[in-house]
Amino acid sequence: MTIYPNPVRDFLKIEASKTIQEIQVINLVGQTVIDRKVDNSTVTLSTSDLNGGVYTLKVKINDKYYVRKVVVN
Repeated sequence: MTIYPNPVRDFLKIEASKTIQEIQVINLVGQTVIDRKVDNSTVTLSTSDLNGGVYTLKVKINDKYYVRKVVVN
């Protein structure tokens, strides 16, 4: 899975070799700020509504969750 750019300003691109099922963006206090069901191997997320800071990105592929840190400027 590839996630770029990181840090991100307006749009975060997520690419995987298999189909992405779900994407969640969680802030530092544990609130889910983005929760999307997807059915594609490439997803572009708008992050322009998010405040600057560090977020946890959870990506579900083949019923497994992959977790990455994302910095929003």
